[in-house]
Amino acid sequence: MATKNIYVFGDSISDTGNAFAASGRLIPPSPPYFNGRFSNGPVAVEQLATLLGTGYSLQQPNNLAFGGATTGRSNVLEDDVRRDLPGLLDQIDAFRSRVGTGSADPDGLYIVWAGSNDFIDTLRGSPLPDPSGAGTTFADPAALLREGSLNIKNAVSTLESAGAKNFVVPNVGNLGRLPAAGGASAELTAISKAFNAAVDLELGNLTFKTTRVDLFSLGESIASDPAKFGYTNITTPLLFSPQSNPNEFFFWDQFHPTTKTHGIFADTINQTITGTIPQPSFNRVAGNNRNNILVGTRANDDIDGFRGNDLLSSRQGNDRIEGEQGNDILFGNQGDDVLSGGEGFDALTGGQGGDIAFGGAGVDRLSGQAGNDILVGDDSKDFLVGGSGDDYLLGGNGQDDLQGDAGQDILNGGSGLDILRGGAGNDRLDGGTQNDRLTGDEGNDQFVYRPGGGKDVITDFEKGSDKIDLSSFRFQGFSDFTSKATLSASTINFGNGNTLQLNRVNVTTLSESDFSFALA
Repeated sequence: MATKNIYVFGDSISDTGNAFAASGRLIPPSPPYFNGRFSNGPVAVEQLATLLGTGYSLQQPNNLAFGGATTGRSNVLEDDVRRDLPGLLDQIDAFRSRVGTGSADPDGLYIVWAGSNDFIDTLRGSPLPDPSGAGTTFADPAALLREGSLNIKNAVSTLESAGAKNFVVPNVGNLGRLPAAGGASAELTAISKAFNAAVDLELGNLTFKTTRVDLFSLGESIASDPAKFGYTNITTPLLFSPQSNPNEFFFWDQFHPTTKTHGIFADTINQTITGTIPQPSFNRVAGNNRNNILVGTRANDDIDGFRGNDLLSSRQGNDRIEGEQGNDILFGNQGDDVLSGGEGFDALTGGQGGDIAFGGAGVDRLSGQAGNDILVGDDSKDFLVGGSGDDYLLGGNGQDDLQGDAGQDILNGGSGLDILRGGAGNDRLDGGTQNDRLTGDEGNDQFVYRPGGGKDVITDFEKGSDKIDLSSFRFQGFSDFTSKATLSASTINFGNGNTLQLNRVNVTTLSESDFSFALA
């Protein structure tokens, strides 16, 4: 039997030495890292090749994964090595140039595994270069979600057009559990869920089959019962405890798993490929180009409205509901549902369960209702209401209105002129870029202000209970902050037209306890 080749595209989770070679054998430093891997031993794709047996082979020329790669054409290690490094789409282009159109190995196994690097730096407070050259700016997480999921789809589609047939696309784990996540843990968890759901929708609409591997759920199972998997430590890196038993640690460093964890990943990928772990199944409920009223079943449904102004409603089960074109009304009802409005003026209601809703293009209204929901407005002027539960609301581009309602909510306005209102509970409010208006309401709230944040207003700051998070500025404490910013009357002036106004508060009376300066 002929040996089948394994082809790999992605980031440091799969890199077996590409970044190491490009950096002059400096990144990652080996030792203590293992032979140019971002771990202490072989990574998952290497161990997968062993599990698949002699019928499969992973040769270095066929592993194009590169440490630091985003899903697009950028790489977070470029500043460290001061040279251009490939992102995922660059790797895909290099492979296509090598094999030509329609000439890719049809029997090979193609693994596309990326996404983490699109979000970690931005949500932890690391700014990106401003294209205008005026310092730094921050990417809109809603745009990162949209672009990242499209990049994954385009990567797989390009491989398919080149002749590839067999695709494995693992999802991202819970980035909020990374030791490096710090204060951004809850937002990174929400973004991880949203990104995985967005990729599921994109891949689900392809005309050919892809195999998804649910490593997010695997990681959550390990976190809920570490001892079952042989772990005694799932929070701190083994790299910081070199005398410890390496097989008891989940993490090797602040971002990467140990080789033992890679082995568990490999086993899960293998079981998914062989069918031991089945792919999710959905009942197909499809409309047409007219105005449709579609109601799902009691099982898991995939409901598509297509064109027209549609009313789409699921019942029970964990459903996918897509309005696509037209002005649509979507109801999730029971279960943990994923809703996507698509184009047009849409109204999305999650119902019970932990739902994920994407407004898409157009002016949209998103309501989470019960459960811990994730609402993403994206383009245009959107209105988001979390409802009960601990919700994550992301406005995206446009003038958005975000209301957390009950629970401990995270509100991120994204880009645009936004109005944020936390409601009851201890909430985290981040206006994003441009001029925003933030109201915490009840509870001990945290207000985030970043470089290039525009002219923001906090309407109800309470000294002694609320905090202002300035960690993205890299101030070395309170005295460094007061020496670089101007505090006068109710306004903190950061320069270059960026100010933070606290209504009914004399900012000169604020103390160190009213701020957070530590980088998450």
